[in-house]
Amino acid sequence: HAVVGPRKDRLPCQTCHNDLNTHNLIVDEGRMSAIDFGDLQYTWRIAEPAILAACCALGSDDLNRVFDCVMRGFCSVQQH
Repeated sequence: HAVVGPRKDRLPCQTCHNDLNTHNLIVDEGRMSAIDFGDLQYTWRIAEPAILAACCALGSDDLNRVFDCVMRGFCSVQQH
């Protein structure tokens, strides 16, 4: 909170799934879809990739690659 607190009013917000993880994503024929919208809320945009990256990092021995892949994917579809 000490790091985010002073910046919170400048962080962009959007509606976020807030529970993107490997159990809530379905991949079919190269297309990815999300399910389980029970945690949906309007919050800081960075929450979405942070939650997904944290889930994907569990058990990984290459955290840099996990975070790089998640952020590249997020940025490729994020509208500014």
